[in-house]
Amino acid sequence: MDRAKGFIRLPAEATKEGKAKSIPINRHVKAVLDTLPRALHHDYVFTYMGKPIKKDCKSGLKTACAATGIIYGQKVEGGFRFHDIRATFDTNMDSAGVSESRRKAIVGHSQNGMDRHYLRPKDAELREAMDRFTAWIDAQTASVAQNVVQGGNGAS
Repeated sequence: MDRAKGFIRLPAEATKEGKAKSIPINRHVKAVLDTLPRALHHDYVFTYMGKPIKKDCKSGLKTACAATGIIYGQKVEGGFRFHDIRATFDTNMDSAGVSESRRKAIVGHSQNGMDRHYLRPKDAELREAMDRFTAWIDAQTASVAQNVVQGGNGAS
């Protein structure tokens, strides 16, 4: 992680496609990471009992879903999948007006056609895209909070 510049940097050997990736973090993610005790800071975001999870965290997600009553599983109708997090993030970035090429770079999708050869977003462009998304999500959150405070949630 590049804390100084606010990016999670994945080396090529750590990605499915074998290509290095840079993912900007917003102030909300930074705030969460800053709450971790310094002794726990290492190259892994997800840990279990203080040890890094190096492969995937699907079993932990499955356990968490079971504990909270959320239906889990790709083969279960209406089941929640880890991929749903990525899809929701991408959809919300689109709603925030982030361009497709920036979304693909941040989410980790490959570019299509000739774009895969020519589009190479710079850190500043990815940061701007994340800032746009963060402003949008903050506005959505504020709107929902205001609606709840005013009691206008439509429930009767």
